[in-house]
Amino acid sequence: MERRFLVGICCLLFSLGKLCAQTKNLIVCDQEARIPLDVVTVLALDEDKEVVGTTMSSETGVASLDFRNSSRIRILRLSRVGYHSLELEFRQVADTVFLQPSTRLDEVKITAYRQLVKLKPGKLVYEVENDPETRDKNTFDIMHKVPLLVVNRHNGTIASEGGQSIVYQLNGKRDALLQGDIENVLRSLDAGSVKRIEVVTQPGIEYGPNTLVLNFVTKGKIEGYSSTISTDVSDSRWRNTLFGLTKYKKLTMSLSYTNRWDYGHGTVDEREEYRENSADNYAFYKRTEDDGYKANAHDMEGTASYEIDDFSLLSAYGRVILNNASNPHQDMYETGTMFRQDGTRNYSYAKRSHRLFLNSEYDAYLFYERHLGRGGQQGKFFLGYRFYKRPFDETTTLKYENVEFENKDAGYEEDFYDYVRRHKSSRGYHTVETEFVHKIGTCHKFSVGGKYIMRPENEDFTLDVSPVYSESFIRDEEGTSRYTHHQHVFNGYASYNYLTSRFNLTGGMVYELQHDRLRHSVPEHNLDRTFHNVFPRLTMAYTCSKKMSLELAYAMSALRPDIFALDPYIDATVPMQLSYGNQRLKPEISHTIQLSSYHDLGRYTLRWALSHQHTNRIILDYRFLDGDMLHLTKDNLGRKNLSALSVWFSGRPCRNLFIRLSPVVHYVYYDASRLSMQNDGFFFRLRGEMELELPHSLYLSADGGYNTRYIMLQGRGSTSYNYTLSLSKYFLKNQLRVSCSAGSFLPTHYTKHNDWQADNYRYRSSYRYYQAYFNLGIRYTFGRLKARVKSTDKTIQNNDIKVDYSE
Repeated sequence: MERRFLVGICCLLFSLGKLCAQTKNLIVCDQEARIPLDVVTVLALDEDKEVVGTTMSSETGVASLDFRNSSRIRILRLSRVGYHSLELEFRQVADTVFLQPSTRLDEVKITAYRQLVKLKPGKLVYEVENDPETRDKNTFDIMHKVPLLVVNRHNGTIASEGGQSIVYQLNGKRDALLQGDIENVLRSLDAGSVKRIEVVTQPGIEYGPNTLVLNFVTKGKIEGYSSTISTDVSDSRWRNTLFGLTKYKKLTMSLSYTNRWDYGHGTVDEREEYRENSADNYAFYKRTEDDGYKANAHDMEGTASYEIDDFSLLSAYGRVILNNASNPHQDMYETGTMFRQDGTRNYSYAKRSHRLFLNSEYDAYLFYERHLGRGGQQGKFFLGYRFYKRPFDETTTLKYENVEFENKDAGYEEDFYDYVRRHKSSRGYHTVETEFVHKIGTCHKFSVGGKYIMRPENEDFTLDVSPVYSESFIRDEEGTSRYTHHQHVFNGYASYNYLTSRFNLTGGMVYELQHDRLRHSVPEHNLDRTFHNVFPRLTMAYTCSKKMSLELAYAMSALRPDIFALDPYIDATVPMQLSYGNQRLKPEISHTIQLSSYHDLGRYTLRWALSHQHTNRIILDYRFLDGDMLHLTKDNLGRKNLSALSVWFSGRPCRNLFIRLSPVVHYVYYDASRLSMQNDGFFFRLRGEMELELPHSLYLSADGGYNTRYIMLQGRGSTSYNYTLSLSKYFLKNQLRVSCSAGSFLPTHYTKHNDWQADNYRYRSSYRYYQAYFNLGIRYTFGRLKARVKSTDKTIQNNDIKVDYSE
């Protein structure tokens, strides 16, 4: 019994000794009176000046410090009313500390700062629940605060500042609701129901090399419904929308209908062409007046998802856009004059054209997803199918009002004729995608998957011609053709991901097989070809501290030409000019590397990125002369190197003001060795925005941008700028929103200039258009979505087709 008592006493003494070894008594005294001070607050701060411990001095001036967190403590901050605050290096603190009395009492301010943007490896997190300014707002109204996003609150679009495509998720899973009418869905979701919004900058190899994932994390599983009626009237468009969303038990559904009237402003396009070595066709001047695009579109879409059980989900999405019933059209008037090298006129003309567009668009998804473990902690299985089709039918009727020749024997009359040309095409694809993810432990993840894309596309041209001033149309067989293109693309990938609290590493390989089968009404244009490629990809992210993170990414990828670039149909309807595609185009291959860093500066955030992209076999528009005939086509012309330094700076100078500034500097170098042609140079882009919150639920916002002349292989583009001022007010407990905006109205018109240069050929265009923008919008919402809707984790995206060939 005595032995047990002695053992207990020894253990107690040992514990007390160890506890004493982990604490230190600090005595705080008045520097002048040399007496102990009580109620002195002592804060222990880490290297980021975050509080890791607190204590207060007793009546005898003793403050006990806990040494169990000593590895994190860097600074001690002492403060007391009537004394100057004091900060000391923790390792240099003496046993006794003296505070200097102040001659007057300092104003006491209590400020609580909660970090709004947190850094994680490969991810930026906007902590919505930490932002007091989100109270009584919907989610769309706070999206402009999310890092790396550009939100246009006037037309309801969300884009990335770096040009990446965006994949939307809800609570880490893909939601069919976010496929189409993203603005109405986010306006239906209370910002108070959102816990945080995550911007995943390195989402994984399965999403491709140029993608951001935007994930909305809600606070709980709260069900609800929402309906919206809105109208937006501007100087060039009138849009009316009906939207409804509901969730009942395991079924979630939404329906949306939009009617949009387009009545675009007229434009004026003036062009000058010089054929340096031509005596008869030296200088050509053309002026085209376009009265603007007129149409009435009907857009209908619906979504549905069904929770089979706690781990499985079936999700569907469908959309139809109909333009045919509204007779969409465009009218143009053109005059042109050709001069000889001696300055005399060769010929001149005036003509009118009417273009009638009949086109619709169909889009549908069907997904199945099975999670392995609660919340997909052990992995997942995904299987999806997507269908897309866009038939297009355009009829152009052109008639010359006047044609004059100085020398009728020169043989130019056969180049001038009235015509009716019909262009029918069908673009679309079928895509099947599958993915399997398996997690091992808490740090390792393996992913395998594949995608198959089938693109059945076709184009038909028919041309009926008639001599000028005559109505006797006959079929032109040379201007009539049919072209079909069947493309099969398969890619399979495997990747490995290692993730800790501060480090994220993903590496993988993508194998891609592409087969094209091209059939033309002219057999010599038929073509069969196959491409094989292996694309390595690697991303790394490291969170240096709570205030700074670094990211490094490398990707190899391919862009394929679309059917319009491949079609060898020769358009000879413009005198002295031939336009055609190139069915022998190959995919262009790019290597991209980027280093970026994100810094939390308290009220402000700063991100910079340094990137470089090297592209081989780049596909570009190409102009050249063959005699006096101008040829316009596309080709794999060479290589391109593009370097960029991007900076994003945002924050709140005061409580009710938000600002953002994002300058970008580019350097580009083109080398078309096959043409013995090079071009390089710098160009610059600047974008800024601000929002000021005024009393009585009134908001004033402004945004704008400026771009210098960009660089092309054969010339330079135009400078451009834009700005918008917007005022909005909420009524009826934020259910009714009225907004008005105006932009780029000084001056109301703007002229863009483009220059092209080739061997013995110069081209300059001046494009004058109405750039001003005026809008009035009214939106009424009743009900509110306050629920977490279970949904699939991803969607099918095909972004491997190139559509812009100017750079």
